[in-house]
Amino acid sequence: MALLRWPYTPPFEKQPKTRYSTINAKAETLTTSRLWRFPFQYFRCLIAADGFYEPKDTGEKRKPQYYFRRRDGEPFFMAGLWGRWEPPEEEGGEAFDSCAIITTEANAAIGEVHPRMPVILPPDAWAQWLDPAVTDSEQLQALLGSAPDEGWEGYPVGYYTREDSPQVIECQN
Repeated sequence: MALLRWPYTPPFEKQPKTRYSTINAKAETLTTSRLWRFPFQYFRCLIAADGFYEPKDTGEKRKPQYYFRRRDGEPFFMAGLWGRWEPPEEEGGEAFDSCAIITTEANAAIGEVHPRMPVILPPDAWAQWLDPAVTDSEQLQALLGSAPDEGWEGYPVGYYTREDSPQVIECQN
């Protein structure tokens, strides 16, 4: 297990701040995207979580956030991509590893709030996803479907999800 920064910083960036949107990587564009093609083939990871946030589009600028988790409260693993960013030699600085979460079309439970969701990998897919010898795009793409509809719950948590506090996930009904 390793600690990774989020969002992903592409290795080709000259500075650690990227101009790309690298929080998520869409499953359906992993093989065609200049940004994701190489990490998809060689730098895959699992991201442990016990829940995730999605905004609900209400037509307003501020979108209420919903927190989704498994009904049984068990943690799960999201499919991710990672990479190492190294500063230019002449500038110095420290290298670091970072990651992005792979997303797919939402299942029915999450789709009521948001059209996309993280790819949740079942335990029987973990070894194959992490195996560096597996580089066949079709074989890897086959692992990236939506999670089953059953077993998930979501509830509104307000508008602020950037806070680092356990109270952020309390229901705001």
